Amino acid sequence: MAYEPKRIPTIVTLEEDQVLDDDPTSKNSDPVPTESYTHFALFLKVLSAGAPTDIVFKIQFSNDGGTTWWDLQNDFFGDLRYSDAAVATVVNEVMDGPCSGRLLRLRAVGTGTAVSDTFTYSAYLEFYR
Repeated sequence: MAYEPKRIPTIVTLEEDQVLDDDPTSKNSDPVPTESYTHFALFLKVLSAGAPTDIVFKIQFSNDGGTTWWDLQNDFFGDLRYSDAAVATVVNEVMDGPCSGRLLRLRAVGTGTAVSDTFTYSAYLEFYR
C-alpha cells in the first residue's frame, strides 16, 4: 500500500500583518483550492491599536470557481468576532473546520476603524484529511 500524505506539506499564508483602518475596512484573502482535503486548521493572530470596535472573520467557500461565496455557519465560524478589548494584546488562536466547498477564502471586516484605530491580523491555513 502506497503512503498517502494526510496534510499538505506547507502552511498556506492567507494574510500576513494585514491592517484594517479607514481604508481598507475589510479584506478578502486570495482563494485557496480545497478539493483534496476534508478539513482545515485556521491559525489566527489578531491585535488592535487605538480603540476600534470589533473585527469579524468569515470562512467562505465557493462552489462555482469563485463567483459566489458562501459563509461557513459551523459553530463559532458563524460569528468569529473579536472586540478591541479582547485583542488589545496579541491573541494567537487555532481552530478547525470542514472543507465545505472547492475554494476557501477568509473575509475580515473591521468596524469602528480609522487611521489611528486599527486591527492587524495574520492568518494561515493547514489542510488535512
